Formats: sequence, structure tokens, C-alpha cells
Amino acid sequence: MNSADNVVIHGKEWKQSDVKEQIEFCLTKKWSLANFKKPNHDHCEICWWTLVKTEDENHSVGYTDGYRWLCRECYHQFIESADSRFASNCPA
Repeated sequence: MNSADNVVIHGKEWKQSDVKEQIEFCLTKKWSLANFKKPNHDHCEICWWTLVKTEDENHSVGYTDGYRWLCRECYHQFIESADSRFASNCPA
């Protein structure tokens, strides 16, 4: 497998084609940083990282659109970086 066709999320290698559709969908949403406070758990829309109410910020802090969740790593790697690329290409 060509490493150029892969991305690393939480130390695991993923094929870009396996997460491309989820990333494109997530780019259409507005995300806000939040603490996970539900009594159960949820998963990152891109990598299925578990988000749960806990003291461990790696699992208790993420980004939400009010319904769905992204882990911080996926948000920074795919959403924030896409937003900054878009902003840098916009004329002033």
C-alpha cells in the first residue's frame, strides 16, 4: 500500500479512500469545541474514536455540530486544515 494513499489517525494508518466520504460530509457542517456530557458514548464521524464523559480529555473533548461528534485529531487534521487552506486561497 502506497503511504501517499494513507492517513494516520490516533497512530493507526487508514486508507484515504476509507475516510474520504466522511471527511467531505463533515466539511459541510459547522463544528464547535465541546466537552462530551452525554451519559452514554458516541463516536467520531470520521475514525470512530470513542467520545465519553471521563476525566481523560482525549476521549471527553471533541467537536460537535449539535448532533454528531468529531475527535480533536480528525477535526484538526481534516476540518481545520481544510478551512485554513480555503481561507488562504480567498482574495482579501
